[in-house]
Amino acid sequence: MSATDNPEKIRFQELFTTVMKARAEARQTGVVPDWLKKLNCLISEIRESMMAPASLAKIKPAEQAYLLKNKKTAEHRVIARYSLTDSIISSLVSEYLTDHTDAALNRPYFSDSSYAFRSARQSKKGGRVFSYHSATSDIEEYRRMNIDKGIYVAEVDLEKFFDTINHSVLLHSLEKMVEHFRSSGKPLDYRAIEIARNYLGSFSFNLDALPNEITAEREFKWPAAKLQSLGVNIYEEKVGVAQGGALSCFFANLIMHELDSVFQTGDCDLKYLRYCDDFIIFHTNRDMCQRYIDLARRKIRELKLIAHSPEDYNLDDYKKRIPKKGGSRDVNEFWNSTKSKNPYKWGHYDTENRMNVPYVSFVGYQRRYDGLLRVRKKSLKKEYQKQKNLVDVVLVRIDLTLSSKVKLTRKQIIFRTEQKLIAMSVGKKNVFNAGKTLGFCWCNGFKEMNSGVKKSNAQLKYLDRSRERQLGRLRNKMKRLPHRKSKGQKEKSVMPLHSPLTSYFTYFNKTEKGLSD
Repeated sequence: MSATDNPEKIRFQELFTTVMKARAEARQTGVVPDWLKKLNCLISEIRESMMAPASLAKIKPAEQAYLLKNKKTAEHRVIARYSLTDSIISSLVSEYLTDHTDAALNRPYFSDSSYAFRSARQSKKGGRVFSYHSATSDIEEYRRMNIDKGIYVAEVDLEKFFDTINHSVLLHSLEKMVEHFRSSGKPLDYRAIEIARNYLGSFSFNLDALPNEITAEREFKWPAAKLQSLGVNIYEEKVGVAQGGALSCFFANLIMHELDSVFQTGDCDLKYLRYCDDFIIFHTNRDMCQRYIDLARRKIRELKLIAHSPEDYNLDDYKKRIPKKGGSRDVNEFWNSTKSKNPYKWGHYDTENRMNVPYVSFVGYQRRYDGLLRVRKKSLKKEYQKQKNLVDVVLVRIDLTLSSKVKLTRKQIIFRTEQKLIAMSVGKKNVFNAGKTLGFCWCNGFKEMNSGVKKSNAQLKYLDRSRERQLGRLRNKMKRLPHRKSKGQKEKSVMPLHSPLTSYFTYFNKTEKGLSD
C-alpha cells in the first residue's frame, strides 16, 4: 500500500496486519496476549449474537446523552449510546440491509432521487454514485437542459426529523420492504430484520428521553402539539429513533422512500432530489411545482411527520433584509425566514425581476442560475471558526506567564500549528504527496468545486486570508516567549503553509483558472 492512499485504509491495514501477526505468533508460542484474548472474546460474542435465533437477537436499551445545541436557548440534542457489541452489530446489520436494498436486485429498492446513506457496492460495480456531490452535479445537468424554459424551485425541510419518526409507520414500511424482496426471490435474512426491529424498540424520544428532561437546564423544542394534531398519541405510541446509531440512517431512507414514490410520475420537466429529510423540487412550470409540493406535504402528514411551514414567508424582493431573531443586525429574509419555501423563480435578479432568486442551495452547495458554484456561507463560517478555535486552543495551552515551562520553541509551536491548519484545509501534505488529498479535510468535503465548473474563487481566497490572519495572531503572541534551542528531533520536511499546494484557492484551480463571482 502506497503512502498516498487513504489514511483510514492505511490504519485498517496496519491494524489487521498486527492482529494476524499476533495470532500467528500465539499459535507458534502458545502465549496469547491479553488484548488478543479480549478481542477474540468480543468477536465470539458478536458472532453468537448475530447467529442466534431471531427470538434471542436482542439490542439492549440505549443510554441517553444530552448535547448542547444552542447556548442561548439551552436547547439540547439527544444522542443514544449503545454498548460496543450492540454498536458493531447494528452497524453490520445496517451495512447488510443497505447493500441488499441497493445491489440484490437489478433495480435498487430506493429511488434514484435519494442521495444519502446509499451502498458503495453500486459504484464499485460501475453503477451510479449517490452522494451530495452527485446531487449537485445533477442539479447542474438539469439547469443546462432547462434554463431556456425557466426554472421554478421549491424546498422542504422536516422539523425534528429523527425525533418525530413514528415507530408504527416505520414498521409498516419495513414490512413492505421485506415483502418486496421475498416476492422478488431475494429474501432478506430474518435475523437482520429482527435485530433491526429490536434496535428500533430500544429507544423512543417521547418515552425514553423526555422523562429525563430537566426543564430548568434542558430544552428540546419537541413539537408535541403538532404531532398530536396528526393523531399521534404521544403518551403511548413510540416516537423518535436513536440519533447516533447506524441503523437510524437506514430507517431514515426507509420511511422517506414512501415520499419518493410521490414523484415517480414520468414528468420529464420535474426534478426531485432528497438527502435524508431535506428535499428540493425543480420544474419548468410554477403551477406544477406548487402541485408537487402540495402532494409532498400531504404525504408527509400521512407519514405523521412535520414539515417546516413556508406560509409565514412570501417572496416580494430577494434582497429584502429583516432583523435577525434574537439579534440586532439585519439578515437576508429569503435565507433566514424559513427552511421550507414555496415555488420561486431561479434566475437573474435585477430591478425588474426582484422576485427572482439567483442561487439554489442544497446540501452545502449553492448553484447560481448561470452555473457558478459556491459553498454555502454557513459552511465558510464554520471553517473560519475552526481555524480560529485551533489557534485559541494553542494559546490557551501555552501559559505565557510561566513561559519557562513551555517545552517547545517558538518555531516548533508555529510550525506544528501550521501543519494542523494545512491538514484541516487540504489534507496532510509532504514532499512525497503534494499533489494528493489525504483523509478528511475541508476541500475534500466540497470536491465538486474541483470538477471543472465555474466556481466562486472569492470564497477560497477568503479562507486563505483568514488562515494567514490566525497564524499572524499566533506569531504576535509568540513574541512574548523567549528564544530557546530545540533539543529534540528536527521537524520532518513538509510543504509550508505559504506553498501554493497547501492553498484553498490552488486546490480547486490546479488545471484551470476558476471564475470569480
